[in-house]
Amino acid sequence: MSIINLSFIQITIILFFGISGLWFWIDKVLNFGNYLGTKNYSNNQTGEKK
Repeated sequence: MSIINLSFIQITIILFFGISGLWFWIDKVLNFGNYLGTKNYSNNQTGEKK
C-alpha cells in the first residue's frame, strides 16, 4: 500500500510540475510571438509613414 501511495504522489507531483512547466513555456512562446508581431507591425507602420 505504501509503495502504491508513494508512486501515486510522485506521479501527481511530476504531472503538476510538467503541466505547469509546459504552460510556462507556451505562455513564453506566445508572448515572444506577440512581441515579434507588434515589432514587425510598428516597423511596417513607420516604413509606410516614411
